[in-house]
Amino acid sequence: MIKLILRVLALIAFAAYVLLIAMIVFKGDLNDYDGGVNYTLFSTIQRYPVSSIDFWLNVVGNVVMFLPFGFFVGYFSGRGFFGFFIAMILILGVPVGIEFAQKQIGRVFDVDDILLNCAGGIVGYFLQKILRPRRD
Repeated sequence: MIKLILRVLALIAFAAYVLLIAMIVFKGDLNDYDGGVNYTLFSTIQRYPVSSIDFWLNVVGNVVMFLPFGFFVGYFSGRGFFGFFIAMILILGVPVGIEFAQKQIGRVFDVDDILLNCAGGIVGYFLQKILRPRRD
């Protein structure tokens, strides 16, 4: 019974997290690329000095923002190769989908955001696998 309650609480937390992410990614933008597109890998990452607030907001923020996503996806995806495969599809697919949606609503499409979001999701996934106690 306790496992079921924890699973329901995790599902509620995941839903709240998804709503928070939606609010963050579909509002104002830090980048000002002409045409709203950046297809050049690492150009946004190299654009900000490491000591600047923009680096921490954009680069580190994009990684940290998707740590919980990877954690939750790892929690709900199950064990074995199939669970891993589903988790990686979501961790790679959701950031791509977000960037395409942002492009459609007039925001910036940035491949660096995809890279950073995926990195955060993958780290979150493996953190969950390391920290979660083994099931019997």
